[in-house]
Amino acid sequence: MMDLIVTLKKELIVFFVSMLPIIELKGAIPIGLSLGLSARTSILFSVLGSCIPCPFILYGINRVLFQLESLRPLKVRILNMKSKVLRRGKYVNRIGRIGLFLFVAIPLPGTGVWSGSLLAVLLGFRPKNVLPYIIVGNIVAGFIIATVSYGVVSLL
Repeated sequence: MMDLIVTLKKELIVFFVSMLPIIELKGAIPIGLSLGLSARTSILFSVLGSCIPCPFILYGINRVLFQLESLRPLKVRILNMKSKVLRRGKYVNRIGRIGLFLFVAIPLPGTGVWSGSLLAVLLGFRPKNVLPYIIVGNIVAGFIIATVSYGVVSLL
C-alpha cells in the first residue's frame, strides 16, 4: 500500500490541489507539468479532483449559505459574494445551461467548477440538469489550460 502512495504521490498532489477553490485545475495542471507528469496525467487527475466538489456545492450550498447568513458578522460578506458571482454570470442566465458550460470552460479568473456551481444554484438551475454541463466545461477548461501550460513549461 505504501508503495502505491509513493508511486502516486505527484498525482495525489495534483488531485488534491485541484479540489481547492480559486486554484482548481487552473493551478493544478501547471503544477502537475512542473512535477514532471505528462499532460494527459495532469489533465486526468486535475479534472477528477476539481469535479469532486461540484455535487456537494450544487446540492448543499443553499443550506450552508443560509446558516452563514444568519450569523450577523458574515451576512454582509455572504451577500457581497453572492452579488459578485451573479454579476460575473449575468449572461449565463440568458443563455441557460450552455452559458454555464461556457462560464466553466473558459479558464478566466473567477470561473470554474466552484463558481459555476455556485452560480447555478443562485440562478435556480436544477442540480441534476447542470451537473453534466459543469463537468464537460471543466474537461474543456482542462484541455485549454494544459495546452497553454505545456507550451509555457516546454519553453522553460
